[in-house]
Amino acid sequence: MAEPPRLRPQEIVEILDSSFRLYRENFSLFIGVIALVYIPAQILQMVITGPISLELGTLMAQMQAQSRSNPNSPDMSIMKQVIGHSTMLLLVTALVSGVAFPIAACALTKAVSRRVLNEATSLRECYGFVFRNFGRYVGTILLNGLAVGLGLMCCVVPGILLSIWFVFTAYVVVIEGLGGTSAMGRSRELSRGQGWRIVGLFVILIVVSLSLTFSINAFSGYAIQRMELQPLHQFMAQQALQDVLHLLLTPFFSIGWILLYYDVRIRNEGFDLEVRMTAPAAVVPAPEGPSPAPPAAA
Repeated sequence: MAEPPRLRPQEIVEILDSSFRLYRENFSLFIGVIALVYIPAQILQMVITGPISLELGTLMAQMQAQSRSNPNSPDMSIMKQVIGHSTMLLLVTALVSGVAFPIAACALTKAVSRRVLNEATSLRECYGFVFRNFGRYVGTILLNGLAVGLGLMCCVVPGILLSIWFVFTAYVVVIEGLGGTSAMGRSRELSRGQGWRIVGLFVILIVVSLSLTFSINAFSGYAIQRMELQPLHQFMAQQALQDVLHLLLTPFFSIGWILLYYDVRIRNEGFDLEVRMTAPAAVVPAPEGPSPAPPAAA
C-alpha cells in the first residue's frame, strides 16, 4: 500500500526544497514522461530548422556587409529572403511546440500530482489520461492564453493580474477535471490572496533557471568552440544542449507550481485532512501463533 500523502502547509522556500526532493525521488519517471514526446519533437524541429537557421545566418551576414558598403541602397532581395526564412522558422517552431508541449505538460502534471499524493503511476497511465482529455486541456489553455494576451495588449498591469489569477488553470484541468471558464474561475478562486506567494515563487524559479542556463551556456559555448566544428554541426550541438537543459528544468518548474497549488488548497480548504479522511485505513496484521483459548465458563 502507498505511503500516506506528505501534505502540509509550506512556505515558498520549503516548496522549493520539496521540489528538489520530489524531483530527485522520481527523476526517471518525470524525465521519461517529458522525453517520450519532447525528444522526438525537438529532433524533428532541429532537422527542419537547422539548415534554415544556417542559411539565415549567411543571409544576415550578407545584408550587414551590403549595408556597410552601400547604406543608402539596401538589397531588397536579401531582405525578402531573410523575412521568408525567419517566418518559416517561427512557423515550424510554433507548430512543433504547439503540439508537443501541451501533450508533455499535461502528462507531466498528471505524473507529478500522483506522486505528490504518493500514488503509483506510469507513462501509460499519464499519456492515457492525456489522450482522453487532450481537447479539453488544449482548449482551456488556449482560452487562458487569449485572456492573458489580451490583458497584456491592453495594458501590462491587467495582463500581469490575469496571469496571477489564472496561474493554476492547467493544474485545475488535470487534477480537478474542470475545463474552460470553470477551470479559470476555479484558478481565480485559489489565487485570491496568494498574489505575493505566486510572484515570489515565479521570481525564485526564474532566478534558478537563468543562473543554470547562463552557467551551462557559458561553459558549453567555450567547449563547442574548442571542438572546431562545422557551422551547421556547431549550431546543432548548441541546440541539442539547450534542449537537454530545457528537458531537465521543465519537471522542476512543474513540481514547484503543483506543490503551491496543493499548498493553497491545504491552507484554504483543509485538503490534507480531506485526503487523510478518505484514505483507506491501514490493515493491522493478525498476530502470529495459535489464538488464545477462550476463558473457561464460571
